[in-house]
Amino acid sequence: MNPILRYRSLVALAIAALACTAALAAPGKILRNSELREKPFLDAPKTGELQAQTEVEMLAREGGWIQVKSADGKTGWVRLLNVQPAGSGSGSGFLSGLATLGSVAATGSTGTTATTGAKGISREDLANAQPNPKELEALEKLASSEASGRKHASASRLRAQVSEPIDPGTPQSVGESSTERVY
Repeated sequence: MNPILRYRSLVALAIAALACTAALAAPGKILRNSELREKPFLDAPKTGELQAQTEVEMLAREGGWIQVKSADGKTGWVRLLNVQPAGSGSGSGFLSGLATLGSVAATGSTGTTATTGAKGISREDLANAQPNPKELEALEKLASSEASGRKHASASRLRAQVSEPIDPGTPQSVGESSTERVY
């Protein structure tokens, strides 16, 4: 067999093996008592509950939620931070190396990465967002007064800077941005 063809065949086989590994459901463990939901939303109907330390199969992920299936057949969605992938500790051996290689291909790093703050908000959540005047009022109560701000600035030896206000409707020239101005 031609050496180049052999090399290409091995590369194709390795990629296919990694793809198959990634397609399989991954084992995991529930970290704390968790409610199972029918869909990945807080207001979705509750379908059951899983106790901490329950072994599960992780089936799918959507935003800050992960779909799991327990050994007794319970299936549903739980919060991502309530599930730990099996073997997330130190591993060894050939299969662990393949799993790490698959992780690099999937996430661009050698470990599991989860950020639930940004990923937990869907486009639907943003589109359906409603103002909450009571929360705004509570937030405004936490604001510092101008006098308090000036006192803190003086104690920190900060000096006032005068700058022209930026009109958000006016286009800025190339190289000029609000982040480059000193206020």
